[in-house]
Amino acid sequence: PFDPETFEAEEEIFTDDKGFTKIKPADRTKIRWRYVQRKTADGRDEIVPESNARFVRWSDGSLQLLLGDEVFDVDTADMSAQHAYMVAYSGVVQGQAALTTKMGFR
Repeated sequence: PFDPETFEAEEEIFTDDKGFTKIKPADRTKIRWRYVQRKTADGRDEIVPESNARFVRWSDGSLQLLLGDEVFDVDTADMSAQHAYMVAYSGVVQGQAALTTKMGFR
């Protein structure tokens, strides 16, 4: 579990395109999610997932991944002809889904 007393933040040191050295916390580009409890319109409690990431498809058809305060352009490619599958292994290999599209992020 998270303990704020012992937490050590990771940093990434890099040089930008203008030659300046910058420090960026490494955890800014990690996808995080959690479950939170909220009230529905009729007053019931429900548990819903919450994340720092979301995909946005713009009116021109382009796709971006918004991850914290970072923005990544997403390229997609059809891979249905490759017959690739997601599987789970727990003593036995179980097919979960056919993979039909791959994504690249820049």
